[in-house]
Amino acid sequence: MVSNCYSTAEASGGALFASYNAGRLVNTYWSSYQAQPAQFPIDALSNSFALDPKDVRSAAFTELLNANRGSNGAVWAQAADGYPYFGADAGYVEPDDVVSDDVYPVTFTANDGTACAIGDNHVLEVSPDDVAADRLIGVLSLSGVPEGSPVTWSTGDANRNNIAVNETTGQLYVYDNAAGTVTATETAVHGTQRTVATVKVRAKAQPIDDFQIWYDGADVTGGSITVAGSEVRNLEVRVHYVGSPEGSYVPASFTRFSFEGSSADVLYSNEYSACFYFKKQGDAMISVTSRNNPDLGAKTVSVTSANVAATGVSLGYAEDGQPIVLQGRNPLSDGVKAFLTDKASPM
Repeated sequence: MVSNCYSTAEASGGALFASYNAGRLVNTYWSSYQAQPAQFPIDALSNSFALDPKDVRSAAFTELLNANRGSNGAVWAQAADGYPYFGADAGYVEPDDVVSDDVYPVTFTANDGTACAIGDNHVLEVSPDDVAADRLIGVLSLSGVPEGSPVTWSTGDANRNNIAVNETTGQLYVYDNAAGTVTATETAVHGTQRTVATVKVRAKAQPIDDFQIWYDGADVTGGSITVAGSEVRNLEVRVHYVGSPEGSYVPASFTRFSFEGSSADVLYSNEYSACFYFKKQGDAMISVTSRNNPDLGAKTVSVTSANVAATGVSLGYAEDGQPIVLQGRNPLSDGVKAFLTDKASPM
């Protein structure tokens, strides 16, 4: 049993631990913006859940830990950084979370084209399940910026909090559960700079309890598919979010899953991509697992490369019928004296 504690871990293995086998979690808390691969059954959780890191650094949270510590538990206090610890209270004062009003309206346009205005609280909530292949989640933009006043987007959280932004285009990238701040700086025509917008990015993957493998619009989980020769094809993964209606599976970014192909001499399959193709005719299998929810197990699909009959044969050389100079002069050489041989090597 794990009891009356919290975790601020940022390890890739998980906010608490990488896998769960048995046991209860009582009054246990972790960051809502860190990955937690292990899935806990409902009856294993007792007053245990994910928290916003800001709430962990509050006096109220320290009081909660003390209220649940029992008669023999050590007393919690707030350290200098606000986090609860075993020691004397360091007099931490919560900073005023005051952000200046945006000078220009901020809009976020998601990958699917839907747009939303960023409100007065400056918060943008997204899901890493919705990123594209390059982890792009959408684009931030401003309205009403004077012509000749370029805007530069930036974030100080690029290397530690799983977000990034293109300084010129405002393209926002999310690599996992994340929390960070993006700012827009305007450079006026006379050279002065000022911060004109602030966006607090909160990226949190919705918990899933099942997923399926789809191909060409059909559920092929545990089944088989056939492709023509060595054509390049892609699988699709659809997920069932916790609390969604039964049978409701929606597409999710393949970046949230791992792909493993068998028979490497026959099939090309990349762990980080849903793309695959055959190196030669044959049979293989692709196994898919959730990166954040490995406890869901692997789903598989059998793939077969069908023979493609040739419909004709061509030389593939000088098909336009024009004369070919097998050995001419190099116009760039000194005096145009050097020979220039046709690199296609027809002879």
